[in-house]
Amino acid sequence: NGLDAKIATQKIGSVSGVTSVAAMSSDLGKRFQGMNAPVWISDKKNALPLNYYYTDESFIPSMKIVFAAGKNFTVSTKDDEDIILNEKAVHALGISKVENALGEKVWVSDSTRLEIIGVLKDFAYEGVGRPVAPLAFRNKKNACNYLYVVAGNTDKKKLENRIKQAWNTLAPLQPYSFSWLGEVIDEGNSQTATVSLLGYLAF
Repeated sequence: NGLDAKIATQKIGSVSGVTSVAAMSSDLGKRFQGMNAPVWISDKKNALPLNYYYTDESFIPSMKIVFAAGKNFTVSTKDDEDIILNEKAVHALGISKVENALGEKVWVSDSTRLEIIGVLKDFAYEGVGRPVAPLAFRNKKNACNYLYVVAGNTDKKKLENRIKQAWNTLAPLQPYSFSWLGEVIDEGNSQTATVSLLGYLAF
């Protein structure tokens, strides 16, 4: 709490063995733990219940999530102005071609209207065997509580210690917890993870 995400990502990103750092509002696991809101284009009667996470511009490329159309957030993206959907969400909103979604604006809970700037190819963000539900990523300062650290081919225990030292220079009185995302996926799905990711409970 009170720790700036940009400062944290820069500090942790400078640790030897770390290849990228990204921020997100929730943690990934065998169950969706993000947020949900009704979303519609013109008629609220046709509102779509949409799962979403807040994230920064580094998360999608760090996780190697593939775009079907459009673009990612940038460093200069304004707070909660744009939205990125998966293919499932685009089709559920009644748009047949993902390219046609770009530039379209959607209402979120009566109060906010966001422009679709990108469409992601559907990917499993919950446990294996669960159908892919409509999903969105939104971008908002101070909305992220987790750091996702992508590590290269390095000794896990040594990396954990280096990151712990870096963390202590950022917030020595603030404890943190962490888990290796690959191990979480293995535990939930009993299959080998394809990437080695270290998820940090940040601030």
